Amino acid sequence: MAGPESVPRWVAAKNAALDDSEFVRLYLTCDQALDWAPDDPRLPGLADAIVSWNARHPRDDQPSEGTAALMSSNAVASSPAWARLLTLVTTRSTR
Repeated sequence: MAGPESVPRWVAAKNAALDDSEFVRLYLTCDQALDWAPDDPRLPGLADAIVSWNARHPRDDQPSEGTAALMSSNAVASSPAWARLLTLVTTRSTR
């Protein structure tokens, strides 16, 4: 995703993903994880599930690193569990 002009494509991709029951489960679990402790034992499994889903559903409209950091900065700052989840997903995605 290069800029604001790509937002409609991103929204369309997100809406399409919401038709996938596994994505919805992951999305809702991530929402619940907001309040988990950063050392919650469920986080590594959630990270693995996210990486697995992403690997099976590659997208060509991924945001740039800077855009992704901006999009997640508020959420990560407000939730130590999400900060750890982001670290886990990033680490597992580069394997």
